[in-house]
Amino acid sequence: MRESKVLNKLRSGGYALCTQIGSAAAPFVGMAAQIGYDCVWIDQEHKAISDSMLRECIYASQIYDCDTVIRILKRSYADYFRPLEDGATGIMVPHCMSAEDAAIAARNTKFYPLGLRGQDFSSLGSDFMTSKPEAVMEHSNKHTFTMLQVEDVEALRDLDGIVQTEGVEILFIGPTDLLQSSKKFGLSSSKFLEEAYKKVNDAVSKRKGVWWGTTVGSPEAAKSVYEAGARFINVKGDFSAVLTAFTKTYLDTIDLLER
Repeated sequence: MRESKVLNKLRSGGYALCTQIGSAAAPFVGMAAQIGYDCVWIDQEHKAISDSMLRECIYASQIYDCDTVIRILKRSYADYFRPLEDGATGIMVPHCMSAEDAAIAARNTKFYPLGLRGQDFSSLGSDFMTSKPEAVMEHSNKHTFTMLQVEDVEALRDLDGIVQTEGVEILFIGPTDLLQSSKKFGLSSSKFLEEAYKKVNDAVSKRKGVWWGTTVGSPEAAKSVYEAGARFINVKGDFSAVLTAFTKTYLDTIDLLER
């Protein structure tokens, strides 16, 4: 069983860099891992990604010792831990609005004594039954992370309760949904997000072993949220990278052909 690069870096006082592979293309996962990203984010909430596609991406990440965090659908309690059984390192739970939501997530992603995650030890996440169950449970509690999304104003009101939930490691601010929830758009959005970053940073500062992160669209923005206290930072993803490359190639070609 491999250790989590994200958690090892955070626990040593560093930061972790992630990128999203929205297409769930295993070669892109391997590419990002080989480049050096600590983690890749795969999204089942907004993308049509099957369990088999997800498994291929997780396997590709493991080849190059890269973490995977899966944003789940929240259809049932099993959605919280099935990707972990397949070898994912973290679970991203969308729209966590309260300490009660946090407790449900921790219960379903952590083994006893932190939670009551369903037990099955036949997949990659438990060395295909070659490790003892007790060792799997202990290792998983230490080297998988539960990441809760702060993307609603209700979550901002119960940050202390969420942070104090045993078994939660990372709060992840979803900026676009949080802005929609707060109805703060246009010129007011930047100030609102800065205030949200501060609220979350203040909350996680009260408890050892809990960090926060968010997603950004540029290295400059990554630097900004890092200075605000973020230590798990997702920078862009494959869709935006392909769009940028396609657009530039198209426009550059037209420019050359029509000179």
